[in-house]
Amino acid sequence: MQVKNATTDFQNSLQQQVQLLESLAGCEHRMQQAVMRKNWHELDESLHQLQTISEEIHRCEQDREQSFASLCRQLNLPESSRFAQVVGHLPDENRREITSLYRRLKIAVLRVQTITSGVDAYINTTVETMNQIVEEVFPGARGSVYSRDGSVYGKQPPAMVVNHQL
Repeated sequence: MQVKNATTDFQNSLQQQVQLLESLAGCEHRMQQAVMRKNWHELDESLHQLQTISEEIHRCEQDREQSFASLCRQLNLPESSRFAQVVGHLPDENRREITSLYRRLKIAVLRVQTITSGVDAYINTTVETMNQIVEEVFPGARGSVYSRDGSVYGKQPPAMVVNHQL
């Protein structure tokens, strides 16, 4: 009976983590769209949502680790056992369900990683492009000249705001 409870707890924690990661992927997608549309209000909202979901995922990860350790103990396996070893000791119906959830978890993680790397690439490319534009427009701004006391001197270019999409 205790093995069944431990299995159910682990299954529930996997399910919750999958749902949270899918929510995170959706929120990151909205953040990506906000950055591309330069909708800073929507971006700010997305960042707050990401923070909240990230904290929930952290708590859920701790619960999943604890439920996995409990399942290992109930099956008389070391807590350092790998997922496949533990699942191999479960009844067929539980094994299928938990394996399916584990696959969904891996897919959700990949989805989050893909969106995150896309946002990162877009932002890095935009920053590099803007830096190159500033260097072309203000060639004197390429390098700073410092005095002996560490302060910057020399010709400083005026501030420039670019409000156009490239």
